[in-house]
Amino acid sequence: MSDNNSTTTVGPFEINLIFKTLDLVYPEFLKGKTEEDVKYTKRIWLQSLSRYESSMVLQVLEQVPDRFPKFCPKLGEFKALCHVRPEHKSFPRLEF
Repeated sequence: MSDNNSTTTVGPFEINLIFKTLDLVYPEFLKGKTEEDVKYTKRIWLQSLSRYESSMVLQVLEQVPDRFPKFCPKLGEFKALCHVRPEHKSFPRLEF
């Protein structure tokens, strides 16, 4: 992640953080997976999430335990949380 003001997209750092968080919140997340399976799965998540802004994905990650209290979300479910509808975006307030 860069320290400048430009937006950054999801990269390996964010994917590793997502996987570590999901593994801690959902102990069964990586249970029984080989190291090779985990590496391959991380590549798939990176490929799928690389177009999203990292700050937005990390905000979604914070919501996951509340949105999925009983089970770990699958990639598609995680991506669905990343889709911001226009009515959810904050717009600057106009002063008259």
